[in-house]
Amino acid sequence: MSDTDSVVLTIPLADELVGTEIGQMKLENKFKLAIFIRKKLYYILTQSGKEIIKASGVDSSKLNYRLFLDLLSGKPVQIEKIQFKLDWKELTVKVVKSNVTLRGLKGEIKF
Repeated sequence: MSDTDSVVLTIPLADELVGTEIGQMKLENKFKLAIFIRKKLYYILTQSGKEIIKASGVDSSKLNYRLFLDLLSGKPVQIEKIQFKLDWKELTVKVVKSNVTLRGLKGEIKF
């Protein structure tokens, strides 16, 4: 998995590639477990026991390990999303709640 400013590897980089010098990579975490559903939708459990959950477009605090297992097995997951709608004519802000469906993986999963 990779993103604009990060990469997740299944094997360690050579020691000379990791450090604080220009051109070196910074080691942020070592993972015990990681589930990547798609870009910006993932669950990570670090070796120190910290959970990292990213979910673009929804409140990641509404997600947990069990829901990521559902997504991994292909099941859709519904999450409540709260949005603020501005009405410039009335100068009001409305809170709108809606449900967002996150789609699970399809097809065979390879390890």
